[in-house]
Amino acid sequence: MESDLALELLEAIVAHLAHSPRDLGQARAVSRRWLAASQSVRSLVLHCRQSQTPLPDILEQYPNLRSLALRLAPGGTFANGAPRNKSDRVDALQSAAAQFRGHAKLERLESDSELALPGALQCPNLVSLKASTVFTFDALLDGSGNGVEAPSGNVLVHSARNLATLIEGLPKLRLLHMVRPIFWRRTARPVVAEAELAQAAEGEDPVLPPLGPRITPAQPVSSLESLCIELIPAWALINLLGYIGRGHLPHLREFALMVDLHLPRDTFHLLAAGCPKLASLDIAQARFAPDHLAALALFGGSLTKLRLNTVECYVPRSPHVAGGDSPSVHNWLLPMLAKWLPQLTSLELAQCEYLETPGQPWTLDAHPAANRTLEKLTLLHPDPRHACSTDLVAQLFPNLRALSLYTDYEHAVDQVAALAQLPHLRDLELRYQSPPRGGSAVSATIANPSTTVPVLPLTTTSLHLWLPPVQGWVVSRAIAPLSNSLTRLQLSYPSAGLAAEFEAAAPTLSLPVLRELDVKLIGAQSGETAQRLVRAVCRNPTSLQRLHVSALNHVPAPLEVETIQVIGASAPLLRTFEVVGLAVDGAAFHALARQWARSLRVLEVCGTGVVFLDAMVDVALQRLLGACTRLRALTLAVEEISDDVVAPEPVEQVHPMYHSANDSAIDLTSASSSDDDVPELADSDGSSPPPAILSRRARADSGSGIGRIHMAHERGAVLSKYAKRLMSEFRGLEDVVVETKAACRFLGRISSLVE
Repeated sequence: MESDLALELLEAIVAHLAHSPRDLGQARAVSRRWLAASQSVRSLVLHCRQSQTPLPDILEQYPNLRSLALRLAPGGTFANGAPRNKSDRVDALQSAAAQFRGHAKLERLESDSELALPGALQCPNLVSLKASTVFTFDALLDGSGNGVEAPSGNVLVHSARNLATLIEGLPKLRLLHMVRPIFWRRTARPVVAEAELAQAAEGEDPVLPPLGPRITPAQPVSSLESLCIELIPAWALINLLGYIGRGHLPHLREFALMVDLHLPRDTFHLLAAGCPKLASLDIAQARFAPDHLAALALFGGSLTKLRLNTVECYVPRSPHVAGGDSPSVHNWLLPMLAKWLPQLTSLELAQCEYLETPGQPWTLDAHPAANRTLEKLTLLHPDPRHACSTDLVAQLFPNLRALSLYTDYEHAVDQVAALAQLPHLRDLELRYQSPPRGGSAVSATIANPSTTVPVLPLTTTSLHLWLPPVQGWVVSRAIAPLSNSLTRLQLSYPSAGLAAEFEAAAPTLSLPVLRELDVKLIGAQSGETAQRLVRAVCRNPTSLQRLHVSALNHVPAPLEVETIQVIGASAPLLRTFEVVGLAVDGAAFHALARQWARSLRVLEVCGTGVVFLDAMVDVALQRLLGACTRLRALTLAVEEISDDVVAPEPVEQVHPMYHSANDSAIDLTSASSSDDDVPELADSDGSSPPPAILSRRARADSGSGIGRIHMAHERGAVLSKYAKRLMSEFRGLEDVVVETKAACRFLGRISSLVE
């Protein structure tokens, strides 16, 4: 029988046995294929918990390991309902990370603890390293609140967070991602002057000293290609930039920086001088100096991807046009970026704050040259003063394939007219501002029969509308013309008026190639409106394979059987059904089973989900799971569960489960995200009362705050037991999560579950 199992499945089974050398040895003795599988495991993910097998003993079983991840164990409750304390989980993570002593063949390492970094230096073949220090507080490195005072050099050199030690100690390293690192290298640059640190502490821009001579070929040059840094102190950032500016990282192609700091004034000068191959620049949550935007021109034709997210930028005063109007910042910033960076393929300016400086405005070309390399543009700024003209976008970037931007109701028609000039546009996201109050001119203009509203480009396959306007033309001009090309439609927070517009066009609206539909609403009547929209879209046959319906309200609306029947008639091959905020009962489960018994792969009932899981709902759910033989993943939110659904286990059957020899904290990247897959010891004294006793104790103490906590723990244990029962009864399921207020995991986007 084992000869019929794929080698990948055998490797996954062997990886699950890593916690027990005895069990692993028995598995290896089964046959040569089992032995080969144990020796060919390449990837391992460890969720560190207490009472874990020592990490060196685990890694010794996998001589050909290539990828290792040390993770913080997820929260939740133990199998007996006791809570998992976060401090205990952090202690277990730190203990396991400190035991890491390297691996000869390891190429990729991810760790939620910095204590694994000394061991990373013992991995000579390491090419990718991702580490976080959020669970460690160093009194010397983190003691200063503003992070601008550098400790003594000896402390910095021997710190595990030191980027210089990692970069120069791992010659094959290509990718480095660090959270809260430092940088110190005695020969990199002089220690930051006290005046510079004082300026940084006061929020001013520190002025860097001259670079001095660049490095000679005899000095170390790293092969690092991708560097991502989050939350680095000001003094360490200045030292790192000096190191880069001297040419120690000449092969760097991707640089990402997320810091809540004023960037040093020469930041982009140093990056451009030291990284001639830099192709991707990502800056988030930083504050620019007045000349930083203009310094982007130093990258010239090498930069292909630029992302500025939540950045405070200083810009010169906007040039005025005839009449005294000041155009949007984006209307003159985009032509300058297109001129400075002619090879850009992706540009994102999201939630940036623009502050005017009293300098001379930039000189704008009367007819700016088009940038024909840009394919993706994101302009997200809720302030209508920074709304960008889509006529200018179409003129500057004629080969756009993906576009996301904010607009308002007043210019909705003009936006659509300009987008029709983009012949290659495929993915479009339009976020509309709130409708104007008391303004009837907009509605009158659009309602005029003589007004011509152009249609969107017929090449568009993905359309996402936020707060779409209700003006009688959205369906007829923006959706219906795309009937033969639209494969994904997402409607976020539409109004009931738009639902009526869809219903009016439903008899003739046909989307035969539509594969994904997302409808998200919030507030009163959201459940009814969402289902009206879905029924209208699915009135005619579609190729729908994934459906997501979200309707958030404190009083959940029921998922109607009529909605399921309409969808089933339109999309008989639906593979993923995700519903959030709608109440699902037994009749809905029966309808789901009748419609998609042979096609459904993923079912997520989240948010409110099942209000009360009694015996009747349980029978309907079991019939659904039995009928849907291809179902692989189930997420179920249960508010309350009946006592007769999960019968309490006898005492003699409960205690062995808690005292199992399986004391490992290992949870490989199986599809399940439940935290109860691995049995663990309950109390220190080994006593674990059965669920029946826990239940009576919870009811007895329900009048106090502690009693409510006990009740929540007991309900979590019962739901976990119910999920395990479903897994044991329906062998085709690979991933089952049953929780209170379970969140949607969007498993339908994972191809391995739906293909």
